[in-house]
Amino acid sequence: PRLSTPACAPVVLPERVTLQTAVPVEADVSVSDAVPFWIGAERFMAVARSCRGRNCEWDGSAQGKRSIASQVWRWLPDGTMTLHQTIPTHGARQVVHFTQRDARFTGGYETRTFLLFPQEASDNGTPTPAALFVWTIDANDASVLPLFTPRQSIAVGVGSTAAAVLHRGNDLYAVIAGAATPAGSLPGSMVHVFRWVPGSFRDVTLTGGVDLIRGVPEWVPGRFLEVLTPVAASHAAGAALFSAPSATGDVAMFLAVANSQRFGSYRGDVQLLRWTDFECPLPSISECFILVASLPSVGAQSVTPFWLRAEGGSSAPARSFLAVANQLDGNQAEKLSSHYSVDSAIYEVDYWSGAVTLVQSIPTSGAARFEAVLRCSGTAEEKCEQFLAVANARDAEGLSAHSRIYKWVPGCSSEADGRFEVVLEMPTQGAEKLAFISDSLGEYLMVVQSAGLAAGVLIHTFDALVPIPQ
Repeated sequence: PRLSTPACAPVVLPERVTLQTAVPVEADVSVSDAVPFWIGAERFMAVARSCRGRNCEWDGSAQGKRSIASQVWRWLPDGTMTLHQTIPTHGARQVVHFTQRDARFTGGYETRTFLLFPQEASDNGTPTPAALFVWTIDANDASVLPLFTPRQSIAVGVGSTAAAVLHRGNDLYAVIAGAATPAGSLPGSMVHVFRWVPGSFRDVTLTGGVDLIRGVPEWVPGRFLEVLTPVAASHAAGAALFSAPSATGDVAMFLAVANSQRFGSYRGDVQLLRWTDFECPLPSISECFILVASLPSVGAQSVTPFWLRAEGGSSAPARSFLAVANQLDGNQAEKLSSHYSVDSAIYEVDYWSGAVTLVQSIPTSGAARFEAVLRCSGTAEEKCEQFLAVANARDAEGLSAHSRIYKWVPGCSSEADGRFEVVLEMPTQGAEKLAFISDSLGEYLMVVQSAGLAAGVLIHTFDALVPIPQ
């Protein structure tokens, strides 16, 4: 153990990984996100590709092409990847996977798989609506390959930088962070809120891009058609939509927004908001998000909520945390490489009261995103360990940086004294995401790189570590 680690604390064994496979990508293409998912007995990987042009995601002078297709890959049991289909996108910033009970034209419901792509702009700079696709099987011809087909274009007036979805009871909500509006305008950007409307026969209108047919009932499939009150933000780069319980057992929907800039300065904030069904302060509106707390941030790119449950089967309530990925200090007029060396923050949050405590500052290099995972032993006396991965996109020398995995180490006197300790450090190129994957075929670490030198998504397996007495 490190000399600074108290003798009562457990030895933190380092993790070790081995590269299993990679999703190939052209050397001049930037990958912004990837997400694995299953459909039936088949495993897939959706890959969001943002632009074409050497380091186009990072070099402001590069004339990158934004109209570049994203992809869906089949991830086979032997670890290999085969391209299943391409999906037309324009500056895709993220891909969100979700399932939803979808009303059928012939009656009844079925659970279907969807992919949502927030998009910034096309090649000519025209803002592009977020794009929703649904997995479609041709019921009349089994020889036709199932594909993701367009379901909805969700226009928010500008391009979009992030999205999130959440099931809440029987309702499905989506938030889409709009890209920043031109300099000098306020509030800078908006986070748009939508609710799913099930498919039905009705007199359709132009809402949601459906053709206008007056007085003729027509089948309108399920879409995010109900537009709710948006949230004013400022250069929102990331958003998280989640549920959190109160001390009395009530559960509410919360929204965290990472504002990367305010008035040209990267000293921004993270907004924490709670959804209210009947206490909205806005006139003639019953439902909306109300501000609970504001946290300081520095060029924040994303926010990640997670919960740490008590050690040893204790009945104590889980602790609520929020990880903020800070990427860049300074101001928009003067971007320096050294400004990417900035600490990110782990906060403990009472989402209902708005009380916030800084638990730990973590040194990062152009941090893009945190991902949290609880890994459990699966034994009769189940032992779980909390890990936190951070994707460091770049440092003062360029896009080569070291991304890291941290493990929560409880304190000696109490759980409240614990902290995250490094257990793995790995070189990455413009890292956008480190994510843990656990399914029936194994445990993996996925690395998404926006400057990956012909490897946009890397899949690693974890090596078994056995302590050897010395």
